[in-house]
Amino acid sequence: MSKFNVALIGAGPTMEQYIKVLKYIKNPKIKLVGISSRTHLKAKKLQKKYKIKYFCKDIDELYKKTKADVLFSVVSVENIGKVSLKATKYPWKIFTEKPFGINYVNNLKLIKNLKNKKKQIFVGLNRAFLSSVLNLLKYLKNDKSKRIINVFDQQDLSHFSDKKYSKDFKKNLMFSNSIHLFTIMKLVTRGNEISFKDILNYKSKTEKFIIKKITFSSGDVVIFNSIWNRPGPWKIDISTSKNYFSLNPLEKLYVRPKNKKKNISIELSKNDKKFKPGFKKQVEYFFNRVKNKQSLNFNFSTELMKTIHSYFKSK
Repeated sequence: MSKFNVALIGAGPTMEQYIKVLKYIKNPKIKLVGISSRTHLKAKKLQKKYKIKYFCKDIDELYKKTKADVLFSVVSVENIGKVSLKATKYPWKIFTEKPFGINYVNNLKLIKNLKNKKKQIFVGLNRAFLSSVLNLLKYLKNDKSKRIINVFDQQDLSHFSDKKYSKDFKKNLMFSNSIHLFTIMKLVTRGNEISFKDILNYKSKTEKFIIKKITFSSGDVVIFNSIWNRPGPWKIDISTSKNYFSLNPLEKLYVRPKNKKKNISIELSKNDKKFKPGFKKQVEYFFNRVKNKQSLNFNFSTELMKTIHSYFKSK
């Protein structure tokens, strides 16, 4: 059985969700050897609660004390790039929360500074590992028919206070929040995007509603609805010749086979009920790639940022 010493940077609620998964997994064997955070008090509370060996003041001390194999970095969006660049001084593999850069332009600057060290980094995209999405991909695997996909993305800036979130973060919210919808879109479509066509681009002083048709080289078509400061769901509907699928919410899959009048509800996995959905499967996938010395997902993350940039950019 493989063994990994794991160090942690960050002490917020999302980090605690990851700690719960890391403590639960038995194979590979994972030992939490150190934690660091700007908020020392929160980090020390997690250290005590989960019996983490060392509390460290910064990344340098964290590596020197632990010599960890893996670093889990769960910090604010504005600090992800800075922390990751500093962390690549050391030979551990790095699991960092998305997005890698506050926007695509920032992402490209970070990549330039990283050079070959980007191979050390895995960017967390837990919606790709939802049991609903994994079951959907199983259904789609042998379905060669054209896919018509409707995506509904909704963002409400009133949920992000000026005290807690910067103007830059809110301006680029699509790269940290809408990314979840774009992730699933990329997984269920085939080929490359070949065009983005405006259907509706409505903007007022307080609201905006963007609808674009995204065409793929495979013939798959996505109608992507982005709703800002208006009510709306996070929802994805997919039509094929064999089935109609609905992720509504994203964690729940409904299937309606051809010639049937009712949707079939597909049950969530036990892992998605026990932990934050997608987290356990994603962490297992990450450690499996590290154990087998396989490439991580950094390039996919960058492609995703480019797609989001292409969708939201103005002509």
